[in-house]
Amino acid sequence: MRSDVLSFDALHTDPTPALLQVEKCATYCELTAKQALQLRLLAEEMLGLTRAVLGECRAEFWVEGQDKAMKLVTVAHAQVSEDEREQLLQVSTSGENEATRGVMGKIRRIIEVGLYGDGSLQNQLLANAMIGGYQCEDCYAMGAAWSLAQYMDWARDRKAQQPEAWDELEKSIVAKLADEVTVSIKVREATITIIKQF
Repeated sequence: MRSDVLSFDALHTDPTPALLQVEKCATYCELTAKQALQLRLLAEEMLGLTRAVLGECRAEFWVEGQDKAMKLVTVAHAQVSEDEREQLLQVSTSGENEATRGVMGKIRRIIEVGLYGDGSLQNQLLANAMIGGYQCEDCYAMGAAWSLAQYMDWARDRKAQQPEAWDELEKSIVAKLADEVTVSIKVREATITIIKQF
């Protein structure tokens, strides 16, 4: 089953229609109440991330489910140029975008670099470096997506040297509940996918 595709922009950020689609998909796939709640929490985190960048982009959201394999998908499209984006940020009190704290904040930063960078491999690697120093030259060179599972492996291996990266993962709802999160970047487009197998 695939839900309706819902569009969001800076003027339409109410998450209610998307959460209703999540509930319908959970019912259709016969998830238990606990499983449906977990899927809803993942959707709320994803929608919160989407709303955080909606002043600068438009996005589509949908849910896919087959048996008990669920997938939440958001595709964000850049709507403003880098110069326009900088002007928007100057209006904010701090003159900066929200800090890249927490796993979702860091994923957001990857998306921003991907949407507003020049599309070069260097910018893509910079985006990866922004989430704790994790680098994956090979996966970007091959055009693959950033992966939460790979990042978790990286953070686990460096827990002693970089405890803050592991602490953020332990505090993250998404890292605890999702089986995988991927972020793939094309020119002025980012696709975020959360996968959960119940």
